[in-house]
Amino acid sequence: MVIRKLFSRENGILRWVVSVLLFTVIATPARAQVSASVLYTETHLGDGLWRYDYRVSNLTNPVLGAEYNLFDLSFLFDPTATVIVSALPEQWDHIADDSAIEAFAVAVGAPPVGVEIAPGETLAGFSLIYNYRAGDTAYTALFVNPADANAPFEFNGMTMAAPSGAVPEPGTWALYGAGLILLAGRRCRKQRISSS
Repeated sequence: MVIRKLFSRENGILRWVVSVLLFTVIATPARAQVSASVLYTETHLGDGLWRYDYRVSNLTNPVLGAEYNLFDLSFLFDPTATVIVSALPEQWDHIADDSAIEAFAVAVGAPPVGVEIAPGETLAGFSLIYNYRAGDTAYTALFVNPADANAPFEFNGMTMAAPSGAVPEPGTWALYGAGLILLAGRRCRKQRISSS
């Protein structure tokens, strides 16, 4: 009733305002939200060395941002540390300085020539060895800008540990089993009491 009254002929201004707002929302072109995710697994190599294997994902929506390929990734670290590139994906290279290792796609362009990370895709094979336990570190990802090739989009983030998918320990299974046995025993007891 109230909604019908608001949109009646007497309230023409309200109808006009709602129409303009709806037109603005519908007519505004959707833009792709450019972003990335870098997950790692950590391996202690001994002697104070740690290997980090990274998996890089281009989280840009493939429908809205099909051309926003990730082509450059800089891993940032403590300038007093020693970091070595252990492995990179095929057709990726790197440049190193005192506080960053920049990995980049050698062949840029549309597949099958280009090796950038397309929106919605993931690329593994980035492996660095640190002389300390780095954990979550900062990174900068660069994306192709289809509107201006000389001004790539930049995304800054933090690496995160990959989910482990750990299997429960035997003690955990024992607790689950004990709980199920107690529940089953309680149910049997209730059934005996209710049938008496």
